Amino acid sequence: MWFHHSPKAAEPYQRLAAYAYLGNMIAHFMGYGYGHLAFALRGRGEALSILGLVPESVPQFMMDTFEQMHVIETFFALGGQTEAA
Repeated sequence: MWFHHSPKAAEPYQRLAAYAYLGNMIAHFMGYGYGHLAFALRGRGEALSILGLVPESVPQFMMDTFEQMHVIETFFALGGQTEAA
């Protein structure tokens, strides 16, 4: 997504860009990304502000995401199955 590190510039799609930034940040914090992007600060304040969130809410989002990873893993497992002929 073009503006996810600068969501205010994504007019009229600021909320979408902010959600993409938040998801990207959480994925990196959880180890599902490459590099140090979880610690990138550019756009973080913008994204949280656009979504009406405070930085203290991010750890809870990470815990909620971690608790639901089994659902995502199940989807990936189903995608690897083939129908019996």
